[in-house]
Amino acid sequence: MGVRVLCLRHAESENVVAQVAGALPLAELTPRGRVQAAEAAELLLGEGVTRIYASTAVRARQTAEIIARGLGLREVVALRGLVEFGVGRFEGTADPDGPGAYLRGAAVLGRGRAVGGSGGGR
Repeated sequence: MGVRVLCLRHAESENVVAQVAGALPLAELTPRGRVQAAEAAELLLGEGVTRIYASTAVRARQTAEIIARGLGLREVVALRGLVEFGVGRFEGTADPDGPGAYLRGAAVLGRGRAVGGSGGGR
């Protein structure tokens, strides 16, 4: 039998609400984000999820832990390689050009090249 991989983005976090760009690994979930994560767990019931992996970013771990509890799983495996890439000078700013830096970085990743930055992911 094959393996099925389900991918979810973290729930709403403080940096998203503040429109601050970058990896920002210490940004936490908002109260709304916690509700979203619990709703995601409900949607995943019956899907046969046996293991949950998350990046080491706080918001990703919080999302994964809420989902794991909702599914009755004991552990979330944190993987450093899942951390998003940084956006250089836009890191931690609300500069309107920040989203473009993400798109350019994603395009480079799509061509199989590593992207540097404070996020550390590839």
